[in-house]
Amino acid sequence: MKIMMTIPCRWPCLLLLVLMVLPAANGMAATTPYVATTQNLDLSQVQFVVVTLPEVSARLYDRAMTFFTNAGLPLPSISELHAPATATLTLKLNPHPIAGSCPGKILYRPSLSLVEPVIIQRNSVVMNDTTWLLETGTLVREPVEISKLETDLDRLVQQFITDYKVGNPGWQLQGTRPNPERPRADHEPTNPILLEANDAQANASLRNLNVDTLQVHVSAGRFRHPLTTRVIHQLTEAGLSVPLDGRGNGAVTLGIELIQNSIEDQCPGNVLYESGLYLVEKVQIKRNPQVSIWSDTWLRETIQIVPPVPLQQLESDQDALLKQFIRSFQTR
Repeated sequence: MKIMMTIPCRWPCLLLLVLMVLPAANGMAATTPYVATTQNLDLSQVQFVVVTLPEVSARLYDRAMTFFTNAGLPLPSISELHAPATATLTLKLNPHPIAGSCPGKILYRPSLSLVEPVIIQRNSVVMNDTTWLLETGTLVREPVEISKLETDLDRLVQQFITDYKVGNPGWQLQGTRPNPERPRADHEPTNPILLEANDAQANASLRNLNVDTLQVHVSAGRFRHPLTTRVIHQLTEAGLSVPLDGRGNGAVTLGIELIQNSIEDQCPGNVLYESGLYLVEKVQIKRNPQVSIWSDTWLRETIQIVPPVPLQQLESDQDALLKQFIRSFQTR
């Protein structure tokens, strides 16, 4: 029997904000809806990566590994991996300085994610994707102290350990290993405007996509309805015959986000503007095909700090996202 998970986050996709926790059995701490995705995960083949400020990377790496070791679940170091890792667990605690529009402020979105191969049910294409994630929304704030980074690390790592132990009742049988050598820590360059820009998944993910049943969903506040009408018209003009009401069968959803969040208290006169296009559908975890999750199989997204965005600019941004999707669909 397949385990189907529907997780409240970026509508209906599971791969953004996950703050909800569920009661756990046996008196353990509360769990997230990702418990099922940890089932049968071999931690001895999981590579651990820390993305943070260079001057604290080793300290945070050691702190995280101590949690795993004390829990009886030590992760291997790079030298202990005798074969390519089957999954990567990435801890991101990397503040991005903001220049110009918000002097002295940073963008900060702490997260812990597990990335591994998944199978798109629609076309059997295998791709790397996130199967476990805990993160907060993007914050504009004062620079963070090391104590804040450590507090966020503790919360994220302990939650993953809790989920893993609940999802794998026989975890004690793994045994223990010595503390791994330190560290594998990566540092990403900062960008004052663009926080994250994800390249689209390989066009192979669009194979066998039946646009006749595609569901269209636009998140854009009070501009949702005119932008929804616009996107359906543009897809139809491009020869993609989506349902005129935008209501497909729900198996695959084309989601567009053009969301503006107020940051007036931190950056007067500006908003945090998130724009993106996401193809959302079911995938199976390759190492455990009994577990299916909702995920993004094609995406483009950016986060910017800008003055409030008018409808005309939202239309232009949506057009640009659609052109990229249509081009990829036509050349898949």
